[in-house]
Amino acid sequence: MIFLVAAACGRHETTIRVQVPNLDGRLTPLGRLPIVALPYDRDSLLATLESAAGSARPDTAALDSLFALVRAPFNDLLRAETHAAALRDTLARLRARLEQEPRNSPAYRTGYRTFAILADSLGRADQRTAKAEETLSAAEHEVGPRLGRLRLAVTRWEDSTLRSYDSLTAARARQLGRRPLHAQTGADGTVRLHLAQGEWWVYTRAPQVGNPYAGWYWNLKVTGDSVVLAPANGRLRPCYSTRCP
Repeated sequence: MIFLVAAACGRHETTIRVQVPNLDGRLTPLGRLPIVALPYDRDSLLATLESAAGSARPDTAALDSLFALVRAPFNDLLRAETHAAALRDTLARLRARLEQEPRNSPAYRTGYRTFAILADSLGRADQRTAKAEETLSAAEHEVGPRLGRLRLAVTRWEDSTLRSYDSLTAARARQLGRRPLHAQTGADGTVRLHLAQGEWWVYTRAPQVGNPYAGWYWNLKVTGDSVVLAPANGRLRPCYSTRCP
């Protein structure tokens, strides 16, 4: 757990916990994730800027279709790599145990047979990983150029539409007399913030495991001394621009 301590009086401690689904769908703590406490609602400011845009956001239907073509082989590769890594870890632990056993002992003979079976499994897992890499490379080669052009169009629109965001938020922070507070979760997915009196929002983004073109987004108003950022109160958003979390 990371502690962010402030010396000023009149501040209250708020604990932030972040949990996201892993590849198997189980909620797991997310460490080393940047967290920003904002004294204003960033979504409201973004909406104001987008409503004043001189042009509409580029259509993203084509991007959704291209993302779908890449996501399946990307997921297959990730699962193959994860399985192979788990086998390597198991083999390393078993090898360490066998080195402590006399070679003529029953435990060594049993362990060696298990080791041989796992080694064969790892060979097949490596073959599946190599095949998955080839499949993903082919998919990326097929959609890459068009995907890049469409995402660049969205990026340029966002750059133009949101170009005054930094100056707008800086002015808002000066008006409120409170600056954004930056922190990072610890290994347990938790960070404690000491926030000055007033309204605060917790903002962060996190990648979606198994999807290179989507991420979790949170911009939650702090209403108590503990905030849990999880899928139930976050938004899973496609990353249409070239700036993915």
